[in-house]
Amino acid sequence: MSDAVYHPKDDNDFQAWQHEHPDGYVINAPKMGDGAMMWHQSQCMHMYGDYEDFGSYMHKIKACATNPGELARWAKQRPNPLSYCQTCEAKWAKRE
Repeated sequence: MSDAVYHPKDDNDFQAWQHEHPDGYVINAPKMGDGAMMWHQSQCMHMYGDYEDFGSYMHKIKACATNPGELARWAKQRPNPLSYCQTCEAKWAKRE
């Protein structure tokens, strides 16, 4: 399993990554502008609702990784603020 940050090419590629990495992490980042980035678990319900609201998962940049440290390093290189999905945070808290 690679620690590298992966950027899916299209909706099918993203869905395949999610299926192969159910314990992975995804950051949604705006393609342009100064909007906030959002950190999710790969199986977060918001990653699936994304498609219905906008017609494509890829309306935002998807940065995917199994190693949260690598994903955090990727996020630090961007000027956008980073927030954490409240739904995912609640699940992470239950694991501890």
